[in-house]
Amino acid sequence: PCDPGGKRKVGKPLSHREPPHPPLETLPTRIPGLDAILRGGFLRGGVYMVQGMPGAGKTILGNQLAFAHVAAGGRAVYLTMVSESHARMLGHLRALSFYDGAVIGDALYYVSGFQILEEAGLTGLLDITRHAVRDHDATLLIIDGVATARALVGSDLGRRSDTQKRQLFLAAAGCTADLITLPPPATAEG
Repeated sequence: PCDPGGKRKVGKPLSHREPPHPPLETLPTRIPGLDAILRGGFLRGGVYMVQGMPGAGKTILGNQLAFAHVAAGGRAVYLTMVSESHARMLGHLRALSFYDGAVIGDALYYVSGFQILEEAGLTGLLDITRHAVRDHDATLLIIDGVATARALVGSDLGRRSDTQKRQLFLAAAGCTADLITLPPPATAEG
């Protein structure tokens, strides 16, 4: 670019650059070894996807993240998209060392989204998610069963505009989200 006199403008010398931005704030998982791999934890306000085959431990990991977050003073919402009842799921968790039934219903709030998704579609599911995060001041949201939701609503779940809306809402709410799902089906080419 040139100034009106025709002389070329020169940028600031490298020595006068603005200082680097501070590191992004992380949300520690408090799961032994995982924070080291993640270099301190999840980025606060980020959205993460945990994929794995049935029985790999995704639901246990999601619950361990939620219970550890609550034990450290945070608040979490765990939204399930599976038809299994919360009572049955929690019954399986009771034997695990991280389980603390005293926090359920207060600092850790479970919501079933399966029926809402069937009846009100993606809009209803997003509404109940926003209300649950806001009403319970959640700083961690776990959505378990994203593959079920995707199967019920089709490709709408992955629309870029919906994903951006979720991310903007979660960032504004100061909430980090973990989405638990099956891996995508293999293609004939890969």
